[in-house]
Amino acid sequence: MSAGRWIITEGARWFFDAGADSLDFTSGPDSEVRHWLAERFERLPLGEIGERELVDALGLRAAIGRLAAGKADGVAPAPDDVDTLNLFAATPDVPPVLAGGRRQAGAGSIRVGQALSSLARD
Repeated sequence: MSAGRWIITEGARWFFDAGADSLDFTSGPDSEVRHWLAERFERLPLGEIGERELVDALGLRAAIGRLAAGKADGVAPAPDDVDTLNLFAATPDVPPVLAGGRRQAGAGSIRVGQALSSLARD
């Protein structure tokens, strides 16, 4: 996974890198979440991100955003946001893969839930 993303605001194009994939996930418009996930997680087919998965992604994204903003402002986290983050973090994430081998463990593609779990654990 690579960090950061190009953002265009008021006609200016600039690169935003929050330093963590989970924080990069919170930037940009909601309409780009599907493409962001498919770009960030190369083995995640864009067609696998349906409406239900999008609702899950937007819910996690909102919780991460509120938790990060609250931490920066010294505000205690909302229990619902903590529960959302913990729920996604408790599911299987994207397993690490070292390139260069001849065999591949597991499926060739990943599920949306695995990508969201990886972001929650970040």
